[in-house]
Amino acid sequence: MKKYLWISMAMLVLTSLGLAGCKSVAEVNVRDTRRELSRAGFKKLEADTPEKLAHLKALPQLVVTKRYRDGELFYFYADGIASKSLYVGRVDNYLRYSGLDANMNRAEQNHQSAVNEAVDLRMVASSAWGAWGPYRSWW
Repeated sequence: MKKYLWISMAMLVLTSLGLAGCKSVAEVNVRDTRRELSRAGFKKLEADTPEKLAHLKALPQLVVTKRYRDGELFYFYADGIASKSLYVGRVDNYLRYSGLDANMNRAEQNHQSAVNEAVDLRMVASSAWGAWGPYRSWW
């Protein structure tokens, strides 16, 4: 009986260590993504009001999504979890970011395209973007 207890305890400890390692890897990936977005010229906007924070949390988290506004294409990266900020870029910024993100494989790109299209359709009717002010003022 004691043997099974020790084995169970060892399995629990190893599982806990494995899960902790996954969380730290995810945190490093998010930090790297934020750094790459900044290097590519994305502008970081802080969610400094409750209205902005609510809108930020309603967006898909930790993925780059696109949105057309007045015929112009913008790319967004919402981080309502850690930094509570929205990264905004234009096409040239996104192209620079894509060049930096050489590790993204074809399946991830296809998934990203599907997410972008779904978000774009959902956000077209949203008036919540007004909380961030006019797009022109971001640059």
